[in-house]
Parts: sequence; C-alpha cells; structure tokens
Amino acid sequence: MKFSVYGTFEIPRDGKLVTSDKKKLSEFWEKREEDKPGLSTACGCYVFAISGGKGGLVPWYVGMTENRTFKKECFDYHKTNHFNHAMRSRQGTPHLFLIPKMTETDRFQKPTQNKSQEIEFLENYLFILGLKRNKHLKNEKGTKHLREIIVPGILNTEQGTTNTTSKKLKKLFGI
Repeated sequence: MKFSVYGTFEIPRDGKLVTSDKKKLSEFWEKREEDKPGLSTACGCYVFAISGGKGGLVPWYVGMTENRTFKKECFDYHKTNHFNHAMRSRQGTPHLFLIPKMTETDRFQKPTQNKSQEIEFLENYLFILGLKRNKHLKNEKGTKHLREIIVPGILNTEQGTTNTTSKKLKKLFGI
C-alpha cells in the first residue's frame, strides 16, 4: 500500500482556462513520460490546485482513478469543467499533483477493473485535508459527510467553538 507523489506540474491553458487542446495535453503527458516513464499510464489519486496570491497553492479538486490511466482521467470533459469553474473564481496558475499507487516491486500500478480500497481511502483522506484548506473544494461525490460533520478543533470547526478539551484532542492528533 505504497504511493509516490509527483508534481507540481503546471497545467497548459488557453488564456485563463485549462486547455482542452489535444495537442497541448498530449505534450503535457509526453513531458511526464520523459521525466518519469510510466507515470501517465499509472492509476492512483490526483489533486488539482491553483497557485497565486499569499496562500500559495490551494487545492480545488481531488480525484482518483482505478480503472483508467491518469492520462485518460485527469483532463476528461467533466474534470476540466471542475477545473475551469475554479479558475473562473480565482486568479492564478493551475497545477496538478499525481499520486500513483506503487506495486510491491516499486513500479507504477496499472489500472485494473478491481476496486482498490487503498486508492479510495487515500482519496477520502485527501478530501479531508483539501476541505480543511479550501471549503470551496469542487468535489461533490463522497464529500457530504466531510462537509457537514463538525468536530471542534478537528473537522469543520466553527469559530468560537474550540474549548480546552477539543484543543487537547487536536494536540493529541498533531493537528
């Protein structure tokens, strides 16, 4: 159950928006392959972020792929719409992190039709981290509980609700 982290990769644009130009996207993936052969055809999780301003990189979308490659998943029509919606709401440069699952022999995991509990778990964990950093994360699927559950000091803390006990719990978990 090992993953690696690659990025950040600046995403090609057409003006302000993420490109849908097949040639530009093909060049983007060719560069990934030059840097790390097999990365574009791996599966795992990915994070779309926007840089700019005082906040540095901010996550806007967390995704996963089990049965498709990163190359086929990351810029499909649905994902590009999410990315561009975020780009319209914030100025900055779009970036992509790729977090491929690794095999026991330290190779990139290839897509499979089997469910991967590890990839699903990591996606949910990244949702939690993403929502803590950006409550406007564009994900909808699987985030209802993560957006609504309130645990003072830990998750979705409302201003003024953190007490001594919740501060101790927060410290216990190193948050």
